Amino acid sequence: MIGVGILGCGGIARAHADAYARFPERCRVVAAADVFPDRAESFARQIGPDVAASGRPEEVLARADVDLVSVCAPPFAHAPLTVAALRAGKHVLVEKPMATGVDECDAMIEAAASSGRMLSVVHQNRFSPEMTRLKALCASGALGPLDLVCVQCLWWRGPEYYRLWWRGTWDKEGGGALLNHAIHFVDLMVWLAGMPTEARAMVATRAHAVEVEDLAAAVLRFPGGAVGQFTGTVDAHLNEDRLELCGRRAAVAVPWKVRACVDTGNGFGRPDAAVAAEVEAAAAAVPVPALRGHAAEIDRLLAALEAGGPPPVSGEDGRRAVEVVAAVYAAAASGAPCPLPLARDHPFYAADGLRAGMRRLLRGAAAQG
Repeated sequence: MIGVGILGCGGIARAHADAYARFPERCRVVAAADVFPDRAESFARQIGPDVAASGRPEEVLARADVDLVSVCAPPFAHAPLTVAALRAGKHVLVEKPMATGVDECDAMIEAAASSGRMLSVVHQNRFSPEMTRLKALCASGALGPLDLVCVQCLWWRGPEYYRLWWRGTWDKEGGGALLNHAIHFVDLMVWLAGMPTEARAMVATRAHAVEVEDLAAAVLRFPGGAVGQFTGTVDAHLNEDRLELCGRRAAVAVPWKVRACVDTGNGFGRPDAAVAAEVEAAAAAVPVPALRGHAAEIDRLLAALEAGGPPPVSGEDGRRAVEVVAAVYAAAASGAPCPLPLARDHPFYAADGLRAGMRRLLRGAAAQG
């Protein structure tokens, strides 16, 4: 039986607790902590009568019956809590974003390596049936070489969303629409198409009275020459998202759609039903998780802890998404392409440098109207 501690008892902590509750024979939440003790006590009562509550994370980390910790605190606390938990001998599942800077990700990965404990990052959208099938299609080459990756995270959040004490600030949230919302799809883009080699971007704060960006648009170059087009915002009343992979042979979009074309001899195309049907059949043959979201990822994490295998989403995976976000911010701040990987001496490699650079950029934009 794996004993679980939860650090941070806000809204996302409930998703973790509900997911762990799906596996009562394999794990049990035994303790929870939050900087607001009343919230920890209320959360613990909701989870179960035997769950201990504390206002001090170190009390949870000192418990011998805690094997695995879910870090569900605001982003600025992800790195220090994760490092402390790993050094205390606990395995860690940390919410997205993994951290607010690449340097923080490095410290977390090093702590996992030196402690011999497992570090995993929440990117639960990987485990949907659609993304599972799309990953298999990419791996098999069924779409042909990729030419274009399009992502649109057109989400909407009202002013009330940013009234929570840590949201909308560089010091606490660490970023805006890109780092804390669209990073789900940054991860998926990298997982499917590989790590970009270059980023160009623009960011802005348009519709919210916050420090961080509420709109980001980027163009990315991938290995092999494919181009990525990425938009992330919390200003869009459509409140929907879309991902599309355009291969030389066929294209697939999520929400799910498969298309292929064949030349008619005059330069224009008509639907190629045979290729589309072949891609659909290949996708349908891919086994998909029975569970979705946090439950699907936690199921695999528990299996990795039980059997000694790798985590479903590693610290290195989480770091890649944060590094792409940092490069997009850097490109927006400089107005020039930002190469990847980021050099360690790049001003945006460290969380402090990133925050300082983005404050200058967005304050300057606001001053210009």
